[in-house]
Amino acid sequence: MIYIYTEQNYKRNTFVFVSLLVMNTPVPIIFTVFPRDDGSLNRRLVAALRIPSSFQIAPPTPTDSSIRIEERPGMTVYVLRFGGFAGESEFRAEALRLMCTLGDSAPFHRKQYLCCIYDPPIKPYGRRNEVWFLQDEP
Repeated sequence: MIYIYTEQNYKRNTFVFVSLLVMNTPVPIIFTVFPRDDGSLNRRLVAALRIPSSFQIAPPTPTDSSIRIEERPGMTVYVLRFGGFAGESEFRAEALRLMCTLGDSAPFHRKQYLCCIYDPPIKPYGRRNEVWFLQDEP
């Protein structure tokens, strides 16, 4: 799958919502976040948008040098799905819940996790969000 990546700093308690007007289709937004030892999030984050299949053969060329297009190989993730409007505190709480569920024996990356938002901000009900932990290689 091909993704568009941009690395950004963000203000505390807010996530940057990105829209792709050119593609005119809703896509999940995936933030890779880097928690500190106390659980708070580092100001560095990576935002990714999946390019729809119809655009993957010839994706649009970014005009901003901080945006890059790359192909991400398949991966195995541990996922926790939840609803509602999600910000930093909701993602942190759900990540902690997933981490506790997985326990100490599950092989997953603990230095970063992914926060996924599937719905536009204007959707009031039935929202879908996920927290992903990447599985470590066995």
